[in-house]
Parts: sequence; C-alpha cells; structure tokens
Amino acid sequence: MLRHTYTRFLIAGCFSLFIHRGVKAQDLKFSRVEGLSQSVVNCILQDSKGFMWFGTQTGLNLYDGYSFTIFKNNPLDSNSMSHSYVQCLLEGSDGSIWVGTDGGGLNRYNRLTNTFSSYKHDPKDFYSLSGDQIKALLQTKDGTLWVGTENGLCAMNISTGKCIRYQKDDKDRNSISYNKVSCLAQDAKGIIWIGTENGGLNSFNPSTGKFAHYFNNADEHSGIGSNWVTAILPDSEGKLWVGSFDKGLTVFNPSTGKSEYFTDSSQVSICHTRVTDIKELSDGNVWITTYNGISVYNRKTGKFKCIRPDSDYEYSLSSPQIRCLLEDDAGTVWVGTYGGGVNAYFKGRQKFRYYRQETNVPTTLSSNTIMCFAEVDDATVWIGTVEGGISVWNRKLDEFSHIEKDGPEGLTHQSVISLLKDSRGKIWAGTWGRGLQAYDPATGKFTHYRKANPGTRPGGLYVSNQTVLSLAEDPKGKIWAGTFAGINIYDPKTESFSYLTMDEGLSDNVIYSLYAASNDVMWIGTLNGGLDAYDLHTGEFTHYQKQKDNTGISDNAIYSIYEDEKGFIWLGTGNGLCKLNPATGRFENYYEANGLPSNVILGIVPDDKGNLWLSTSDKGIARFTPAAGREKIEVRSYDVDDGLQNNEFNQGAYCKLASGEILFGGIKGFNAFLPSDVRENNHVPPVYIKSFRTLGQELKLDTNIIDKKYIELDYKDAVFLSFEVVGLDYIRPAKNQYKFKMEGLEDNWRPAGQNRFPQYTNLKGGHYVFRVMASNSDDLWNQHETTLSIYVVPPFWETEWFLTLCTIVVVAGVFGFIRWRTQQIQRENKVLEGKVAERTRELAQKNEDITSSIMYAQRIQQAILPSKDTVCKQLKAAFILYLPKDIVSGDFYWYGQRDGLHIIAAVDCTGHGVPGAFMSMIGTNLLNQIVLEQGVTRPSEILNKLNDGVQRALQQGHHEVETTDGMDVALCSFDPQKMEIQFAGAYRPLFIFNASGFEMKSGNKFPIGGVQVNEARVFTNHKIKVEPGDRIYLFSDGYVDQFGGELGKKFMTKRFRQLLLHLDKLPMPEQAKLLREKFEEWRGKEEQVDDVLVIGIRF
Repeated sequence: MLRHTYTRFLIAGCFSLFIHRGVKAQDLKFSRVEGLSQSVVNCILQDSKGFMWFGTQTGLNLYDGYSFTIFKNNPLDSNSMSHSYVQCLLEGSDGSIWVGTDGGGLNRYNRLTNTFSSYKHDPKDFYSLSGDQIKALLQTKDGTLWVGTENGLCAMNISTGKCIRYQKDDKDRNSISYNKVSCLAQDAKGIIWIGTENGGLNSFNPSTGKFAHYFNNADEHSGIGSNWVTAILPDSEGKLWVGSFDKGLTVFNPSTGKSEYFTDSSQVSICHTRVTDIKELSDGNVWITTYNGISVYNRKTGKFKCIRPDSDYEYSLSSPQIRCLLEDDAGTVWVGTYGGGVNAYFKGRQKFRYYRQETNVPTTLSSNTIMCFAEVDDATVWIGTVEGGISVWNRKLDEFSHIEKDGPEGLTHQSVISLLKDSRGKIWAGTWGRGLQAYDPATGKFTHYRKANPGTRPGGLYVSNQTVLSLAEDPKGKIWAGTFAGINIYDPKTESFSYLTMDEGLSDNVIYSLYAASNDVMWIGTLNGGLDAYDLHTGEFTHYQKQKDNTGISDNAIYSIYEDEKGFIWLGTGNGLCKLNPATGRFENYYEANGLPSNVILGIVPDDKGNLWLSTSDKGIARFTPAAGREKIEVRSYDVDDGLQNNEFNQGAYCKLASGEILFGGIKGFNAFLPSDVRENNHVPPVYIKSFRTLGQELKLDTNIIDKKYIELDYKDAVFLSFEVVGLDYIRPAKNQYKFKMEGLEDNWRPAGQNRFPQYTNLKGGHYVFRVMASNSDDLWNQHETTLSIYVVPPFWETEWFLTLCTIVVVAGVFGFIRWRTQQIQRENKVLEGKVAERTRELAQKNEDITSSIMYAQRIQQAILPSKDTVCKQLKAAFILYLPKDIVSGDFYWYGQRDGLHIIAAVDCTGHGVPGAFMSMIGTNLLNQIVLEQGVTRPSEILNKLNDGVQRALQQGHHEVETTDGMDVALCSFDPQKMEIQFAGAYRPLFIFNASGFEMKSGNKFPIGGVQVNEARVFTNHKIKVEPGDRIYLFSDGYVDQFGGELGKKFMTKRFRQLLLHLDKLPMPEQAKLLREKFEEWRGKEEQVDDVLVIGIRF
C-alpha cells in the first residue's frame, strides 16, 4: 500500500454565482487551499466519523481539515489499492470504505488495519464481479452491496464476497437493458434505479427480481430525455431526477409516468446538457452538476440559477467542468471538478450577504469601491462609488441600476463620496472634486453647487471646496456639507450657503464626519483637530482634542460619530473607539488591547439590541457590546472568511436601514445583513487522535490509532510521547481549538488554543488516560471527549513484587540496624551521662560565679547611684521610676548640688546589661568630676565636657579603637531662689507641664560620645521660668519604646505625654506608682525591650 501525507491542499475555494437577474451573486465565498494528489476529482465521500474522501485519477485522498493522506497502488504491497484511478466511493454499514476503480476492480478499505482488500473479475468464478471497471456503488437497506460495472450489475454479499450477476439477456425482456452501468440509486419504496450508458434507465424490484426499462421518449413527455444516463436522484417528493450525458435533465414522476425536461436552451434552465451528478441538499434545493457549471434548483421559486467560474472573482469556481457534489454534516457543499481540484462552499462562513460588481452583468454594482449609502425608501438605497457614479439598489428585485455622469442636469462626477436624503425628499450627493449635487425626485434633475471661479466672490450658491467629504441635516432643515475647506451650510429658505472655518472657531478645516445630535448640537469630526461640538442656538464651539496625559479623546482624526439612547457620543477614530459623556466631558477609550480587531474605526452602526457594529480600515468588522450591566465589554470580530467583501472598509461607507439591516462598504463591494441573522457556526466537531508517536517515531499498532482505545507501552517508550489530534470542522479549521488532559499526570484540563500536538515526557509506570476536546472556529465545544487509555509497563525495579521484596529487606535491615544501634547508643549513653553530669556541674558553678559577679556589680552600681529618697527629699516633690531590663542597667540618674543649685540628669547609655552598666559608671564618674569637682553648673557646659570625657575615656577617634558607644542625656539645673531651671539635652527632651499647658524642650540631635569625633558639638542651653505647681519630666527612651497593647505596638511619645497630662492632680509618688502599673499593663506578656528611667519633679 502506497500512502503519502501532505500538509498542502489543492481545495479550490469559494465559488460565485454567475446567474440570471434577480438572484444574489455573492452568497457563496471561501478560500483556496492546496494539496490533492490530482486535480480531476471523480467522487466525494464523508464517512460516519466525519473525514472527507476524494477519489481522483491518481489516488484516494483522505482529508481531515489540515492535511491529506493519499492512498495509491503499490505493486510491491498486496495490502495497497489494486488501482489508483478511483471512480466511485461508498461507506458500508460496517464502516468499511468501498472504492470502485477503473480497471482494478472493487477495493475495501479496513480502517482498523489500515489495509485494502480487492475484489476482481475472475473468468473462472461465476460468483466474482462481472467486470473490473467499477462505475457505481450502492448498499441497500438489506445490506447488499450493488456494484455497477462496464459488464453488468452485481449484487455482492459483503460477508462472503460472492456476487449475483445481472446482465443483459436478449431472450429475457425482464433483464437489464444494457450492461454498461453508469449510476445507481434506491428510492423510498426500495426500488433500485440503474442508469446505463446507452440503454436508458432501469428500475429493479428486489422482491420480484425483474427490471423495468425507461427510454428516450421526450416527444411524448414521458420517459427520459436521453438513453445515456449519468446521474439519478430519488427526491423527497417521490420524483426521480435523471441526468444525461447529452440531453440535460429529466424530472420523472414514476407514479404518473410524466416527465419534465430541462436543457441549456433557456436562461431559466440548467447550465449545460451534460449532467454529471444530482444531489438534494438539506434545504430542499436540488444541485445539478454539469460540464459548464452548477445549476441550483430552488423549490420555493421553481427557478434555476447557475454557478460558473468568474475570472474577476478570486473565490469563484476553479473549473466549469463539475464531476461530483456532496453536502456534509455541517452543510458544507463539496464540489469535485475536472482539472480544478475540490471546491467547497462553507455555509457556516457566510454570515453576511455580499454584493459586488460582476463582469458583463449590468444589474450588479457599477464599481466595487463603495464610499457611502443613503436609504431613499424601504425598497431603494443609493450607493456612492468611486468611478462608478451612483448605484441604485432595488431591494425587492435585488438588482442595481446606475446614475452616471450625464449632461448639465445630471451627475457631475463618477466618484460620489457622500450621500444624504433630507427631510424634504431631496437626495444630496457629495463628489470628489466636482462639488455638491441635489437631486429632486419630482423633476429627476440634479442641481449643482460648485466652488466659485477665480475672481468670483464666494457665497450665495457656491461651495467653498469641490470635494464634499460628509453630509448631515440639522433640526432646522439646513444641509451641512463637510469639505477640505471647512463646512458649507445650505439654507433652503434663502437658497444660499454660509460657512464655518477655522476663522469662525473650527479646530480644523478638513471635515470627515458630521452628526446632528438630539440636543441641537452638531458634532463635527475633523482630520487633525479632534472633535468639535457646535451649539446651534448660541453658535459656540466646544473642542475635544487628544491630551498628553491620555485623559481626553484617543486621537484627533474622527472618522465616525454616533449618539446612543443615553446621550453618550461614540467616536470612531484613528486610534480606537471613544465614548464621550457630554455632561462631564470625560472619555472612555477602547483599543485592540480591549479586544477590538483594529484601532482604526471607520464606521459605527447600532443594532436593536444595544450593540455597536464597527467597520475598520484593515481588520474587517466587529460587534461591540458595551459593558452596561456586564463586568466587561464583549467584542466579536468578523473577517473575509466570514463572508465580508474584504478586510478593508471605507470611511463613510456605513448605514442602518429602516428594516434594521446594516450596510458596510469597502474596496470590493459591500455587505448587507440583519444582526439577528448573523449566527455562529453550530456544527459540533468530532475529535480524533490521528497520530501517536514515541521518541519521535510513529508507534506501530495492530489497529488504526483513530479506533484505538488502549495502548500498552514499555517504560523506555514513555520517555517522550506526542500526539496529533484533529477536530473535524472544515469551516475554518485553523481556528479550531483544543484542550488536553493526561489523567494520572494532570488534574485539570490544559487549554492549548490551536495547537494539535500535545507532548508528554518521562511518564512513570502506571495507568493513564489521555483526553482531548475540540471546538469549532466559533468556540463551540464538543463536550464528549475522545480518550485513549495508556498503560506504561514499569521497569522491574518499580514493580510491586520488587518493591515488596525491597521493603522486606529494608525493614529487616532497618530492624537489625536499629537493634544494634540501640545497644550501642545505650553503651555510649552511659558514658555520656557521666560526662554530661560533670559538665553540668562545671556550668552550674560557672553560671553561679558569673551571676554572683553581676549581682555584685549591681550592688556597686546601686551604691554609686544617689539614693532615691535623698533626691526626692532635696527636691521636695519628685519621683524616680527606675526599671532596669537586666540585673545591671545602662540607664542611670545623677543628682548633685553646687552653689545653691540642684542638678539632676536622666542618662541612657548605649546598650543595656553589663555593657550599659560600664558606660553608666563612666558617666557617673565624669559628672562627679565636672559638677562637684570642677564646679560647672551650666547644663550645656556640663554636656560639652561630658562629651569630651566620654570620647577620651573610650579613645574614640583613634584608628586602633573602633567604638560608637555613647549616651543620650536630659540634664537640668534648678535655682530655687530665682525659680528658674536650665536645660540641655543630647537627643533627649524635657517635658514641662504648667498652667499654660504642655511645653517640650528638645535636646540637640547628637549624642554624648559616638563617631562624630572631629565635628564640633555645642549643646544648647535653655532657661525656663517655673511657677509653684509646675511639673517637669526627664526620661530615657525605654518607656515609650516598649512593645505591647492589643496590637503589639510601641507605647510611643504621644501616648506617654497624654498619660503624664492625666496624672496632673496626683502626688508625685502616686504618679510613679501609676506609671509603673501602666507600663506593666501595656507590656503584658511582651519582654521588656530596654531599661526604663523616668524622673518627675513638681515645684
């Protein structure tokens, strides 16, 4: 068997209708693909799975929407086809594909084994086929396979392969009339109809075993038109359609014996007298293929229309000589041609009616470049074109007449780019370079308005520019004409023009679009100046232009304008779709990033359901559903594959008719559609696994992978698996989507988009189920997934018996090891227990020694600190709250008297515990020297000397010593005689509470000691007068930095100040008590983070 797979197709795309007047010529459209084995297609079949089969002169082609698999005769392969010339195809009731060849007999394709078996004429076997040229195949309801050959008719028992021959017997008038059988069919009553090449039409009654004959008897309107019968169709009405080789078509009524005859002699008849195939489609219409196109009989009208190639239309039939035809399960019509491959008409793509200019058909459009529309009445639409004047569309007849440049009272130019029917019935036409025209239906004449000649004063009946880009009528009946030189406003009462230009307030003189809104505002779209709103009452302009911060309109080129029912203004621009709220002046802008097919929006047309239909410059059209009542907008895009004239549309070429129909024009004609008739593809695609590869090689299977349900793999083959899947929807297969799941490896479906080749690596031994689902091009999913069960045989080391054995060995080994190790640990533990006990005694002794030393240091620190009672007695009303974090503290207080002054300090040394205690001893010693020995009492001077002393003591600034230790200090001196205090601080403040309220004196923003060795530090001295009852507080940061409360936050200075304020009336000892209680309450279970020191004094 010789089989080839191609990814190039030779399916010729959509065909146009070259037809009589009154039948739309643009209903059919689709694209070309390439790849058939040969361009002469004799027969077409869609099998029960959905695959397409094409029989050609050089092989059998299997098509899945993406590629062809081609079967041919291979003399070296007995399982290949017996002959490559295929004449007819049939799928049997068991799913086998029967292939009739020209000289190779009958072939049967077994899908499971992917092989062919052949049945041929054997002169020695009377039960073999009567001939090897197979012309026709038919399987009747009883399962018998009927085979038409060049040497009689055969009835084959498909189980045994034996045939009963029916051949002409001159002695038997009830035998077949001629041995060359050309076609077969069975009607609803079970009668088999046999067409012969020169013996007329036969009917065979299986119950009687007799043949009846029908010959050419056209003169008496009975019988058939020709004795060479090429096609037979028993239709749904009981009639028999009989096609002939040379005399056209006969519609024969077996009940009455009467016939109707159709030849190509009439324009309302069939295309040609040589008929090749006849099919009744799902819509009831009958399609007749001939050697000069396709005739389509419409049962409703009783008329024929002809489909022929059109050299001016790229999607027309690829050849006039048609051999066969088939409608598939999605309604697609497949056409086999002689020399032109396969053509297909995809009904699912044709969402829009299409009108274009057709060569030598005067009732079609005059030009394919459409610029504008105007609905004249419910049956007439005027269409402005480029170089074709105006096409007048009679919608009832579905024909076009034309208004072209014609004399002084006719149209002045062939390019009409704007149209308007006004409220008085006149039709206004704006031309390219020849001014404005007004057509009066009463007289049938045009009035011309042109630009004044040089030297003529503008005004009156002259327009300011010869090219009229846009037209609109305002509520007063005035006609607005947008040009390259501003706006011309025609007043019917005065029959004269007035003008608006940039001198009068327009933002730009090039006017692309005009729209009369409901509130007497004329909206004006310009080329480069953005949007203008002109108030018809006041004559004032409001301008909307693009802003640098992107808060305004998205672009200054305005191609289309529309006001919706809520009063919002929608704009099609050169950079997106804009929605303006005139009440607020705010814009909402939408771009490709929001789902638009293109950012260049040329036309906006509403439908009756609140959607906006948008035409674009290069990406087709879109249905835009605003977000009202939704979480987000919805956009559905359509392109040329959906039946559009092209993906390029023209500015101004859009219109909504009174019937609700929408028109969009472009560079190759225009589309018309009712939005409610735009339906999605509703064909649910079956999905199959076409190929299964391991390590990049096709896996050899005993049956076809398409029908396979279970595969067993060695673990070595599961290192890399790849699949090829197909969803059989042929309308736009490139847009079919897929999702996969490997059950046992993945829990969720994996969306794959258009990817048909899922891959998996390193599957471990075990059971898996590969699942695949597919959707069509309009996102309709087949909910019945296709599955393939896969069992990966694990390596022996992953098998249950091996794992069980290993488990036993491991458990035994672990048990033995644990027992040995336990005994060893017990012996070692006895040794360790002695060592641990000894070390514990040593550590306990060391800990006791260290603790004793620290406790001794505490006693020394307490001895150095002045007695709280002494300090409070000297200051009369005072308290000291002192709460070290550890045994010894880094916070300390100092008190001394000199020259009648009381001097007290609250000091916070770097760190806490032992390091802080060392610093506190240095600080206490230095303060004693500075105040008590040297007699320095001015607080700022004390801090200056304390800073020098600390840096000397710690050798700060020397390279060999690196230390940043220091102190934060709040220091006060109190003169009882003058009732005056002086204060200086290093990072620490002084709180003062008096009759006036609260006052804080901040310390300097540098510490005592530290790294700022070379920088001069001069501490600020503050003098404050105090009155009896005034309070002051000095404190370290330990209280305010303590974490606690419900949220575990710091106490903070603000809360501390408020607390002190509430303690105003309490004696100072009570304040100390409450401060400690509040601190403990705030801290709760939190650890104390720092030493706490608070000194309070009342004067």
